[in-house]
This record gives sequence, structure tokens and C-alpha cells, in this order.
Amino acid sequence: MKKRILFLTIAFTLVFGSSVFANVKLNIQNPGFEDVKSGKISFWTTHAWDETAGITVFSIDKNIFHSGKNSMTITSNKTNDARYEQTIKVDSDSYYKFSCWIKTENVGTKAKGANVSVEGILDTSNAITGTSGTWKESILYGKTVANQKSLILSLGIGGYGSTNTGKAWFDDVKAQKLDKAPAGVYVAPLGQTNAPSNNDPNKSQTVNVSNVLVCAFIGVVIIIAIITFITNNKKKKLGKTESMTEEELDSDKIDENEETDTKSEEKENNEQENDEKENKEDDMNKD
Repeated sequence: MKKRILFLTIAFTLVFGSSVFANVKLNIQNPGFEDVKSGKISFWTTHAWDETAGITVFSIDKNIFHSGKNSMTITSNKTNDARYEQTIKVDSDSYYKFSCWIKTENVGTKAKGANVSVEGILDTSNAITGTSGTWKESILYGKTVANQKSLILSLGIGGYGSTNTGKAWFDDVKAQKLDKAPAGVYVAPLGQTNAPSNNDPNKSQTVNVSNVLVCAFIGVVIIIAIITFITNNKKKKLGKTESMTEEELDSDKIDENEETDTKSEEKENNEQENDEKENKEDDMNKD
């Protein structure tokens, strides 16, 4: 009887023990980074915005870890957006909690620090900068969109539009499906691009991709309108100049004609005067 009651108690706790968690799905492969083959962490890939050799080093640390025997590290010697990534299956229109234990050393404080994020969005978990000294849990809440079946989970230093330097250790990453998000937490849209908030660097406000495209289109239209306006003004000015030139040429021709007529009249007058003088002289000679 006691064993049955104990069993029922355990079962009830597992099924109904939390009002938030619908179920816990550890969809992540090798979440503790214990599976290592040929010096590489199984099921995880690396990505860096700047892939120049020596800029960022991805490695395994067997001396510093949150649990187990390993942690994975990222060391960015120069500013970079560097991360570990893994594709995981998710359910559509569902709430998720992604978490990871992170430790940092000399991570820049003026850019995005070590964080948990999802490929294709700008939202991240609470980023950890500086030298943490101890392990800190970094959490990202999000909701998938309709018909979404997977996402790419990333653990890294920096983010979209934000590069950083320093070293970070990552361990014990989890993905939990929730019935609903806890009250008061920010929930990132996991299936669309969004932009950072001006108030909180660790949160962001949603900006639909279509809105971005509309803004870009409007910007292009405005630029074309400005160029057209300037071009038309230049054409008008050129037309006025050409018109003025033609008027000036016509005026010059008129002036030339008038001058020619004046000279002709003067010549005729002179000839007439000369004829009169000659006639007078002839008359005088006759007398």
C-alpha cells in the first residue's frame, strides 16, 4: 500500500508538478558536450562572421565545466560574431525556454556578450559580459510560429550587427517546451526577424520582415523621386539656357541687320552729298 501511494505521488508530481511546463523535451543532442570525437564536439557546428584564422578559436575545456567533464569554449581575440549551432526539432505555435550555463572572461561590455539565441532573429538571452567569475544561467523565452518544425539554436559571443571579443565557456544547455511563458518575461518570436530595443540591450522589439521591406521600398522610391527632381531641374535650366541663347542669337542678328541698314543709309547719303557737290562744282565751272 505504501509503495503504491509513493508511486502515485511520484507520477502525480511528474505529470502535474508544474503549472508552467507542459512537458520537458531535451531535443538537444549532446547538451553537456561530453560526446567528443576526433577533437570535435558531436552534433554541434561552429560559425563565425569573420573566419580569418586566429580571430576566433573554438575548443573543449576539460578543466573548467559546470557539470560532467567538459565545457565548450569560444575565444574571440578580435571583434567577431562567433557561435556554436545545432538544429533542433520544435512544435509550431509553442512556447519554449532555452537555457545554458555560461562563464566569461574579458568579454567586452560595449557590445553583445555571451548569450543563447536562435538563428534568424536578433533577440538573445540575457548577455553576459566582463569576467563573470562564476557560472551564470542565461535564459531565452520564445514562441514558434505556425507550421514551424525546427530552429537553429546558437550559443555564442556577439550577435547580428554586434561583434565582440573575449572568452566564454558554455555547458548544460537545455530546451524546454512550456504550456505558457512565465508572467512578466519577454517572449521572442522564433520564426521572424526582429530588431533590438533602444531601452534594454538584452531584449528586443518585433519588427516584421514585411515592414522592413516596405520601409526599404519607400526609401528607394524617395531616392528615385529626389534624383528625378534634380534631373528635371537641370533639364529645365538647360532648356532656359538654350532658349536664352537662341533669343540672344536672334537679337544679335537683328542688331547686325539694323547696323547693316544704317551703314547702307549712311553710304547712300554720302553718295548723294558727293553727287550734289559735284553738280555744284560743275555749275560753278560753267559760269
